[in-house]
Amino acid sequence: MKNSIFKIFVSSLVTFLMVFFLLSFIDLNDLNLHLFSFNPEFIIIAIICMVFSLVCSSIVLVFLFNKDDHFSLYSFINSAHSIGVAILPFGLGELVFTSLAYKLINKPLNYSLSRQVIIIYQTAIMMLTILFIWIIQTYLIASVKIFLTCLILLIAITFLFYPSIFFNFILLPFRKIKKYNIFISRAKKIDEWVDEFSTNIKIEQSDKSKALIIFFNFLHILFGSLVLLFLMLAFDVENTLFFAMVLFSAISWVKFVFGFTIGGFGTTDSAVALLYFIEGFSHVVSIQNAIIIRTSYFLVTVIVSLGILILSWLLHKNYSDKL
Repeated sequence: MKNSIFKIFVSSLVTFLMVFFLLSFIDLNDLNLHLFSFNPEFIIIAIICMVFSLVCSSIVLVFLFNKDDHFSLYSFINSAHSIGVAILPFGLGELVFTSLAYKLINKPLNYSLSRQVIIIYQTAIMMLTILFIWIIQTYLIASVKIFLTCLILLIAITFLFYPSIFFNFILLPFRKIKKYNIFISRAKKIDEWVDEFSTNIKIEQSDKSKALIIFFNFLHILFGSLVLLFLMLAFDVENTLFFAMVLFSAISWVKFVFGFTIGGFGTTDSAVALLYFIEGFSHVVSIQNAIIIRTSYFLVTVIVSLGILILSWLLHKNYSDKL
């Protein structure tokens, strides 16, 4: 209990300090002017895109688990996860997903695989691919750009369809620890973890299922990027679709890796501001754009996720009562 209270205190303090630090660089009157002079039509389109993004992500869960189960159950799990990731610090949003998936679906082996698939070799690999290609396109000469872009795409496709190759890289150091009895006091726990992980990644799926999972996960990323694009258009912020995809990747990765602030505020704003700064904008404009994008994206995510959460739970309850 004390540890939880301490974490809440630390995350709240870090969030406050980082947001205060970022706001100190900009003119609050100018920021308010941008925030309240928006195009509502683009906001509506962004909300629609967010709905499609969450639905596509829920379809991925349908393929990973039992297709015969009621779809609204997966929409409920996914929207609860989205709210958790958007708000909770210290990666606790993943804990929401963990507990709901295990409790409602009760398939621990398939669940373990799905979490690895979703976080590591699906969403993560595709987002890393987008970031790497953006870096290549931004910094390298034309002849090298084509070669490295094709190479990264080839590696990404290989990892997406043959995740065991990627997972074996992850397991290699743990297998060495197991082989040479390093950290003897923890050897049994490491041994159990390696065996369980190895069992999960050996669960086979057909190529058709893999292709559909990757396709809907890509649609999830694409619609999520469109949310950012239309929000940037709504607030008259510099934009392109490719840059929106880069921002979507950066927000997701920073929140996942440095998720110690409430709602990712401060950390994700800094990541977005850095990307704008790299693009050649002044630090003031970069920070202002980041705050506008992050705040509006956060609100749209929570509102839409909460709506789908309530609707999907009601639909699932009605479906269960009729059985």
